[in-house]
Amino acid sequence: MLRALAEAARVDPDPAVRAAAVGSLALAGPAGVDALRERLGDPMSSVRLAA
Repeated sequence: MLRALAEAARVDPDPAVRAAAVGSLALAGPAGVDALRERLGDPMSSVRLAA
């Protein structure tokens, strides 16, 4: 499940989907930290804010 969320957060063309995936990763706790850290570099501010 985390792998699918991390993939959506990284490659989905819709920033709203990426932000939602990031929000779900945040709820995963320590297991989602690496994917969240990666999204801090997203080109869309809404995704960075969610991370």
